[in-house]
Amino acid sequence: MWVTVYFVSLCVILAGSIHRAEPTYSFYYRAIFVTNGTTTGNATTRGDELANTSQDIIDELTRNETLEFSVASFNATLELILNSIVNPSFSYPVSVYVVYFRFQNSTKTAAEFTNILRMSSIETTINSTAVSAYDFDECRNNQSECSDVSTCTNSDGSYTCTCPNTYADRSTNGISGTTCELPTNHTCSPNQIDCTSYFPYFSDLGINETDLLLGNCSGSLSGDYLTFRGTCNPTITNNDTHLLYSWNLTNVHTSGDVTIGTYVTIPIFCSFLVSGNVSNTYNGSLARPVVFPNDLFVNLGASVVDINVNAFTDSSFTTALSAGSTINTDTDMNFQIGPNSFISENLKTVCETLSSSAADTVSDNIQLISGGCREASTSNNAALLNTLSINTQGTGSQVELGLKAHFHSNSQTTSLNFGIRICLETGGSSCEPDCAPRRRRTVLSFRSRRQIEAVASGSGIFTFVRDPSDVCNRDCGSGACVYDALRREECVCTTHAYKDHTGSCILFIGEAEQKSKTLTDAEEISQNLLIGIGCLLAIIIISIGIWYTMRKKLLKKALQF
Repeated sequence: MWVTVYFVSLCVILAGSIHRAEPTYSFYYRAIFVTNGTTTGNATTRGDELANTSQDIIDELTRNETLEFSVASFNATLELILNSIVNPSFSYPVSVYVVYFRFQNSTKTAAEFTNILRMSSIETTINSTAVSAYDFDECRNNQSECSDVSTCTNSDGSYTCTCPNTYADRSTNGISGTTCELPTNHTCSPNQIDCTSYFPYFSDLGINETDLLLGNCSGSLSGDYLTFRGTCNPTITNNDTHLLYSWNLTNVHTSGDVTIGTYVTIPIFCSFLVSGNVSNTYNGSLARPVVFPNDLFVNLGASVVDINVNAFTDSSFTTALSAGSTINTDTDMNFQIGPNSFISENLKTVCETLSSSAADTVSDNIQLISGGCREASTSNNAALLNTLSINTQGTGSQVELGLKAHFHSNSQTTSLNFGIRICLETGGSSCEPDCAPRRRRTVLSFRSRRQIEAVASGSGIFTFVRDPSDVCNRDCGSGACVYDALRREECVCTTHAYKDHTGSCILFIGEAEQKSKTLTDAEEISQNLLIGIGCLLAIIIISIGIWYTMRKKLLKKALQF
C-alpha cells in the first residue's frame, strides 16, 4: 500500500514539474530613477556609479518572487541627469537620472516592465536617498529625436515619430519621423516657375510620375526628383500692388475627375510686384480631401455588371462627394451601391460584407456587416454601429447605407471594404437577408444553398481622406475615432482589440503568438495526459501485484491449518 501512495505522489510531482517554456523578450528601455533634492555631476562623471545602481535595482526586482521577473543579461547606460521633469506628482526639487537599458531574454515585455516599475517599492538608494522608477516620457520632456513637425508618441521604454501626411519622411538614422520635409519646393521668376518634387513621396502613395501635372506642365524625373519648369498656365489674380500666380501640383486634372488610388493636390503660389520684381514665394501645403473608389465589376453569365459605389453627404442622396470635398470625423456619409445600368427586375443587389480599415497604415479591420446583416453590437463597436443605417438591402438594384466618417489611430485615411453580390429572385425566394437574431444563421445558410449558382459577387474599396484640420482628441490605440449621437468622441475597437478602462483599444495577443501558444498548450496537455495514463496503468499493475501477493499469503496460511 505504501508503495502505491509513493508512486502516486511521484506521478503528481512529475506532472506538476513539466511546464512549457515561457517566452522571453529582448528590448531597449529608457527609464528614469527619481530622488528628492538636487544633485551634482553629469552623465560622464557618474556613469559607472549609476550603472552599478541600475544593477542593484534590477537584482532587487528579480529577487521579488511576486513579480515573476528575470532577465538573462542586460547593460545600462546613464544618458542624462535632469533637475526637472514634466510630472506634476513630483515634489520639487528632484534629481532625475535617465538610464538606457538593453535587456536580453527577459521574462517580461516592455509594457509589463513598465507596470513592474510603477507598482514596485524600491529599497535601493542613490546617495542614501530613496528612489522611484518610471518609464521616461521622451515626448513630454522634449528629449526625443523627432522632427519639429512630426508627432511624437510615447511607448513603453521608447517612443515613435510620425511625419504629417503632408510631409515626406527623409529620415536616414533608422528612426522614422526625425527628418520631415515638404515634398516640393520652388522658385519663381517673372517668366517661369521651377518646382522640384521629391518623387518617392508620391510613388509611396501609388502615383506615377506621368500622372502628376503642375498646371499644364509635365515633370522630368531625374533620380528621386521630379522637376517642373515653365510658365505652366497659372491662374492669375491681382490687386493694386501684386500679381498672384497659382498652380496645383496634382494627379486630378479636371473637375470631378475620378482617381483610382490616392488623390493629391498641392497648391503652389508665387507673388510678384506689379513692376515685375519677385516679392516673395510660398511653399505649398498638401491637401488630400477625398479618394474615389474602384468600380466593382461582377461577372453575371456572359456579361459583366459594372457596380458603382456613389457617396453622398446627405441621406436624400442629392449632395455627392466629389473632387475637393473634405471629410471630417463628424461627416455623414451615405452610399448608393448598384449597377450603373438596368439589368433585370429579378436581380437584386446585396451588400454582403462591409468592413473598415486604415488605408495608409497597417491596421486590423472593424467588421460592420456580415452575411448581409449588421454585426452584433458590443461595447467595443457600438459607437460606430449605432451610426450605421441599412436603408435598402436585397429589395432592388440599389443598396442604400448610411455611416459616420471615422479615422483609425495614426491614420489620415479610411478604407471601406465592400463585398457585393447580385442575387436572382426565383420561385418566390427573397434576396433580402433575414437578420432576425434567432434565425439568422439558419436562414442565411439555407439561402446560400438555394441560390449559390444564381449569385455573382465582387468586392471593392472606397477610400476617403480626412480634412487636414480635422483632429480627434481621443487616443484610441488599436481602434478608430468616431462621434456618437451627442457629438462626443468615442473609440471603436478593431476585430482583435478590446476596450480598457480608459476607453482606448488594446490589441489581443497576436495571431501568430496565439497559434504558438495554442500549440504549446496542446503539447502540455498531451504530456500531462500521457503521464496520467502511465501513472494509472502503474497503479493498476501495482495493485494487482499487491492483491496477488496478499492472496498467495492467505492461501498459504489456510493450508497450514
